[in-house]
Amino acid sequence: MVLQTKNCQIPTPLVQKCPVCGGKMDVHVRKDQCFIETKGREHYQNQYKKFLKKALKHKVVFLEFGVGFNTPGIIRYPFERMVYQHRNAKLIRFNKDYDFCIAGNEDNVISFNEDILKTLNELSNDIFVKEESSWMQMNY
Repeated sequence: MVLQTKNCQIPTPLVQKCPVCGGKMDVHVRKDQCFIETKGREHYQNQYKKFLKKALKHKVVFLEFGVGFNTPGIIRYPFERMVYQHRNAKLIRFNKDYDFCIAGNEDNVISFNEDILKTLNELSNDIFVKEESSWMQMNY
């Protein structure tokens, strides 16, 4: 199927039909209760939960790049919930269209609504300049 995809579109004859109603089926899109889980997902999900449990005992920064509301329950809502519940955690959100956060979480979320690459370049330049300045002060 992937080899026959053109312009990010699957040819209509290759789209599977529902065995019950005959309707079109989506290719591995998480949008409702009918999603088929990938083999091994539960194992990796448990590994991720263990990692978070350890990490959230320390200072944590979550980075979120361009996450919208197609599937907010995967990244957006969990990140917001974690920084709301764990005050040692912060969320840095890069999102041109959806840079807002839930009420009461404003102190834990830093949002950028400008171009992601441009913003990251500017931030890295600022960090480099500050580090270089500190280094020069220490050596003179």
